[in-house]
This record gives sequence, structure tokens and C-alpha cells, in this order.
Amino acid sequence: MVVQASNEATEVDHQVHLAWVYQHDRNLVEAVTGELASALEQGGRALLVATEAHRLAVEDQLRARGLHPQRLQRQGRLVSLDASGTLARFMVDGSPDPDAFAEVVGTLVAGLEEGEGPLAVYGEMVSVLWDQGQVGAACQLEGLWNGLRSTHRFSLICGYPAGSDQAEPLAWEQVCQLHASVVELGPAPAGEDRRWRLFGTAPDEPRQARRFVAEALRDWGLQELEDSAALVVAELATNAVVHARTGFTVELSLAGERVRIEVSDSSPGVPVPRSATPMSPSGRGLLLIDGFTSSWGTELLGERKVVWAEL
Repeated sequence: MVVQASNEATEVDHQVHLAWVYQHDRNLVEAVTGELASALEQGGRALLVATEAHRLAVEDQLRARGLHPQRLQRQGRLVSLDASGTLARFMVDGSPDPDAFAEVVGTLVAGLEEGEGPLAVYGEMVSVLWDQGQVGAACQLEGLWNGLRSTHRFSLICGYPAGSDQAEPLAWEQVCQLHASVVELGPAPAGEDRRWRLFGTAPDEPRQARRFVAEALRDWGLQELEDSAALVVAELATNAVVHARTGFTVELSLAGERVRIEVSDSSPGVPVPRSATPMSPSGRGLLLIDGFTSSWGTELLGERKVVWAEL
């Protein structure tokens, strides 16, 4: 059951509890960034509890809006936490423990509430539980959040991937009842000819990025570009994880028969081709990209960069 559909997030009341259902990461990241930025720009505070990929992307988007996550964190105005790690601090025997939740989350919210301005909270802990099949625990956690809202003033948005209502329809009805509204975020901005996905900093992420690109090219009937595209995205993704040491996004777009690959990360360092001897263990990646693409380049966007290549 979805009560409201929207292509962009609306202004959120400071005591409302919403569920955002998203089909595409980009829509979610843009909506969450807008809500947290609104509170921060009013001199308020924000709490972000999400997966690593979503946290990194939201922080990246905050930078693009002129906000500085690290500075805000030092000031105590922004707290950014991993959803799974935070869950582990108050889950007991497969269920959220009310006392532990109050100690971990309640204490954190109370500390943030002491500042001036609105407090905006975005959380994916319920989504993590839902994805693990722990739908009962997810509903219990939503209830604990509502209990916390009865004694503290903050807006709360929970993110759920599309299809949650189909997996457990009866439990989803309960989820809907625990929220003031359920909002379905709109479709991908550029339709079916554009794919976008977030990745974290784990060593396996470049391989997952290659798989994502290969699947997209097969969907587009461009299997002949798989090898070249795999080499390009593997090199750029590895640079993000190893050298930039940040999460990264991969965006693919198709215009006619031309495929554009964009890999962005949260480091302003520009990749520079190096001369490599036959015995050098590294240094050939960008030279290979130059040989396998029609063109490539780098764009600096504040404190982050986008490296693009066209096939």
C-alpha cells in the first residue's frame, strides 16, 4: 500500500514519521540529501543511519550543496552511522531490545535535540532487517522509533526498497500503519537508457561494479562492448577504492550506440597516466583506458571528481 507518489521529496514536518519507497538509489539519495540539507541549512542537525553506499553518496551530495560533512560532524551537527553496525548494538536474540535501543539511539537523539533548529533523521535499519527476512523485528523497531518520537521532537524518514509490500503484504500493512504516510519516490530520471548504482569501499566492490556494467550492456544488446567496458570500470573503481579510499558511484548512459561510463568518488585527486615499464607492477590502467575508449576525461565537482569514458 502506497499512500502518496512523488518525483521529489516534499518539505517534511519536524514531527512526522514517513516511509520512502524507492526504485532507484539516485532518487533516494537526492531525496534524503534534500531533507537533511534543509535541516542543516536552517542551523539544525541531522542523523543519518544507512548502508555504507548510501551514506557516502548522501555525504557526497551534501558537499555538492556547499555543506561539509566532516566539519558538521566535528561541530556535532551531523552524525553518520552504519545501519548494520548500529543495529548490532541493540539487537538481542533477533529482536530490538527496548532498553538497549533507548541507550544507543535515544541517547544520540537526545544529544542532537539539544541544539537549535530542526532535527532530521533518516534511517535504514528497518530496511536491513526487512531484507534479512526479519519483518517482525522491523515492525518492532518502527514501534520503538514512534515511542522515541513521543518524547523527542524530530522528523523521521525510513527507507524501503520497492517490492517490500509484495514480499510480506500483511506485515507491510502494519508498517504503513506505523507511519504518517508512505511515499513512493519517482522512477529513474532518464528512463531505461540510464543505469546508476552505488558501491562501497570493500575490496570486492570493483568486481561487483563490473558485473553491474555487464548486466546493463546485455540488457541493451551490446555484449560486444562487455570486455572493454569491464576493463574501464574495473580500473576506475579500483582507483576509487585503493587510491581515493572512498565509496563510488557508477553511471551508464546509452545514446544511440554510444555508451558513456562515469565513475565518481569523494576525492578531488585527478588520475594521471604514468609511464610503465614491462616489469612495473602497476601504472598501465589509464593507458589501457585510453586505448579501449573513443575518449575519456575527468571533471572536478567541488571536493569530488567524475572520471568518464565513452565506448
